[in-house]
Amino acid sequence: MSVAKESSNKSFYTTTDEQSGQFLFKKITRTVSFNANDFDEFLDHFRRLTYDLGIWQDYYGRKATFLNLNIAVHPWILKRVKDHLAHPFPLAHPYGKFTHKHPVILHLHDPLDPKGQHYVLSNGKLSLKKVEDIDATV
Repeated sequence: MSVAKESSNKSFYTTTDEQSGQFLFKKITRTVSFNANDFDEFLDHFRRLTYDLGIWQDYYGRKATFLNLNIAVHPWILKRVKDHLAHPFPLAHPYGKFTHKHPVILHLHDPLDPKGQHYVLSNGKLSLKKVEDIDATV
């Protein structure tokens, strides 16, 4: 097995924050990227995402306005991942609190389809809407 294949099987979780706008109108975009080989691993990463999202929202307040999720999952758990992310979480839950007020750009892909699928979760209803060309919406 090559080194590239071995590293692609290892679990990773990364978080980056980007600032835009001027001092009074500053907005913070958080990008979270991770991979999951099975649904249990996805749930572990989702718990970490939820915990980190709560801290991020408390620290930046109204400036925390955008969340990009870049998730590499196997095709056989893709539907369960979409259903879980679109579940109507209560406002007391950090993920539910954020998605009720702000949109989430979701990029789901797998090793066989690196381009993947792009979705927008929005309006507190948490309905998944597929975005055909994500560059046209940004």
